[in-house]
Amino acid sequence: MLLIDDDPHFASQIKTLLEKEGFVVEVLSDHSQADAKLAQVPHVLVVSDDNIDHMQGFSDGEQWCKKYKQSGGKVPVLILTGAEIAGIKSIKAQGEALFNMRQQSQADFVMPKSVIQDPNGEALFLRYVKDLALHTGSARSIDSNYRG
Repeated sequence: MLLIDDDPHFASQIKTLLEKEGFVVEVLSDHSQADAKLAQVPHVLVVSDDNIDHMQGFSDGEQWCKKYKQSGGKVPVLILTGAEIAGIKSIKAQGEALFNMRQQSQADFVMPKSVIQDPNGEALFLRYVKDLALHTGSARSIDSNYRG
């Protein structure tokens, strides 16, 4: 599994969590080497921060994901976001923002980073990771049901 995040503390936390579940995790601090890594070694999933280097417009993770998917990339991508729903109070509006981000980036799933800080959210994160890594598709169906 490839984990892309520029926050060493958060990346270490996620790596430890995923390794406890049996995943082998390689960490990158930005997207510049991601395509080369994916071409060199098979990965089951990419978990990416959406906001690296605080780019304008689409964040770095979204831009990279869209480019990767449009170039034929087949590895599922889960984007973790902190900024996309900041300040949005309505649960429905948060869901819409996440859905729109997923559509724009062509990611397989988008999830708020804050979810992982909660024990129940941690379990939910692991469920999505496993579903996407095993290509079961249930994460996609849950996402489409959540929009509503």
